[in-house]
Amino acid sequence: MGERGNLIVKVNLSKFNRTCLSREQKEALILLAPLSMTISSWIKSKCRFLGKPGDLFTSIILGDILVESEFLSCPLSKPTLDGKNSNNLVKISDTREWTGKTIEYEGKRYKAYRDWLHFASDYSDILTFSSKYDRVLAERDRSRQLTLFSQFKVEPEVFEAKVEAYTDFYGLAEWDH
Repeated sequence: MGERGNLIVKVNLSKFNRTCLSREQKEALILLAPLSMTISSWIKSKCRFLGKPGDLFTSIILGDILVESEFLSCPLSKPTLDGKNSNNLVKISDTREWTGKTIEYEGKRYKAYRDWLHFASDYSDILTFSSKYDRVLAERDRSRQLTLFSQFKVEPEVFEAKVEAYTDFYGLAEWDH
């Protein structure tokens, strides 16, 4: 069962025949798959509210979180870093518009979140309300959507290859709805 920030969803990994996973990988998937589904659902609802087409495949969100958080081993993804809230699962940088708390990691300022639901709310807002993601969210083909989404990463080809590898190896597409 995954639990973080008052989000509780039962996850049955044996359904997807994932017997080759390490304990850490299983724990990450148990926690992050339901969170990723929630983020995808929020994006879809927010786009509908705005009257624009939009959704982001759960497998892409989950892949993004797994890559950026390094399967929850990155210190920035932990609940606290240096005694302060962190919970930043995809290394979202601080912005001038951000009025919340920040945290320094590897010489850069990042947004800090109370919990994963706070992170999920901000992450879904960024993806939904920033017009730069409109083409990504409007794309209905998963492969093309991943390619478009990857263009916003520092190393697009590396990111896309990692998400595809994770999708194949861990069966992330099973979480798409």
